[in-house]
Amino acid sequence: MIVIKHIDTGINIDAMLENIGIDQQNSLLSYAADTAYRYMDKYVPKSNGHYDSKTSMFIPGGMLREVAEIYPDGKSYVIEYKQPYARYQYYGQRADGSYKVHNYTTPGTGPYWDKAMLTAEGEDYYDELQRYVDKRLKWEQKN
Repeated sequence: MIVIKHIDTGINIDAMLENIGIDQQNSLLSYAADTAYRYMDKYVPKSNGHYDSKTSMFIPGGMLREVAEIYPDGKSYVIEYKQPYARYQYYGQRADGSYKVHNYTTPGTGPYWDKAMLTAEGEDYYDELQRYVDKRLKWEQKN
């Protein structure tokens, strides 16, 4: 299991929060977490499964991308990948450092998928959050 509690986006979320009402802050943080999860999806390793020659059976792939939960934790949101091997995939090695991942089978994926997403698409992520804030501000002004 891996928990991504804080994604260092370089985005000044506090400045965004100042511009919207206190009742909208939770909405922005929730939207930021959901959007980060959506953007990260293509950077998270995905296994299609494998054939086990010992049992002569096809073993379905892990559902790392599909088994995640987003929930509030104080003043932030948590994205938690629930599979037991998520930590291994995220860090690219076992916790004790004894074995490193040498091959991520899904092209474009690898360790630290939050950082990979921000490197590749951080500006788009920020722009989407800014559009959300602008939309909320317009809505607040109308009502």
